[in-house]
Amino acid sequence: MKKTENYQLSQWSLPDRIMMEDFNSDNARIEAALTGLESRKLELVKVFDVTKTLSDVSYWAVDLKEMNPKNCTALFVFFQMPNTTSYSVALGTGSGLHLGYVYGRQAGLMGWPLRNPEMSVTLIPIGGAQEFTTRTPLLYENLNAITLCPPSTNETLNGTFRCQGLIIP
Repeated sequence: MKKTENYQLSQWSLPDRIMMEDFNSDNARIEAALTGLESRKLELVKVFDVTKTLSDVSYWAVDLKEMNPKNCTALFVFFQMPNTTSYSVALGTGSGLHLGYVYGRQAGLMGWPLRNPEMSVTLIPIGGAQEFTTRTPLLYENLNAITLCPPSTNETLNGTFRCQGLIIP
């Protein structure tokens, strides 16, 4: 008798003798697989949660190198700012740099796909975030930092800022 490749379930052909033990063994495998699926839930995995009080600094960079986007499908980034001023946000480095703005006390963005090195990351603003633009596509290997800056070069960052990131595996 043949067996299926992945779960070794019985595959009978006409000359095979059908045995109760084969059915019971197959049912036990199916039960175990379904129980495993039932217990799995889509969970958001916290990648980073950084809170920092800043005083008269020109920018704040959050390092994403530990994120390892090869292991996730989508990235959510949330910002909490001390006031409703607009802030400039840069994602990535080098030629793949994305620029955008966040307004208000809370804003965020979502990026995907991250697992495919051939595809550029699409960024969608959430809440007080504005469209992110770039001169070249942002590839996940360039998504290694988030930098928050004041709206103009003659201003500084002051207050407590929070940046949180979540991934969907």
